[in-house]
Amino acid sequence: MRHYYLTDFKYGVESSLFLLCFNMKYNIREIVYPEGDRQEIPHNLYLNQIVDINGYLLDLPLNTSKIIAYKVYRKSTEETRNEVITSFFLEQLTVWELEGL
Repeated sequence: MRHYYLTDFKYGVESSLFLLCFNMKYNIREIVYPEGDRQEIPHNLYLNQIVDINGYLLDLPLNTSKIIAYKVYRKSTEETRNEVITSFFLEQLTVWELEGL
């Protein structure tokens, strides 16, 4: 924990402000493609969701089966000193699976 003192000379009056800075943790969410590539995403996913190549939820039923779609099959969380990394593992859906949706 760090302590900081700021001094404000506004209007000729000196006032001290005591700030406490806690260790800040960064929450990082990423998708992991079947090949092992990783891409950071700004939102959470849930198991068995159908997403596009960028990790955004697809509206069902799909208009066509000629689309690259993935299913979230695993979620893992790794915590380090300054960050919490949540990884969503994807598996690519086949044409037959997409036609069945």
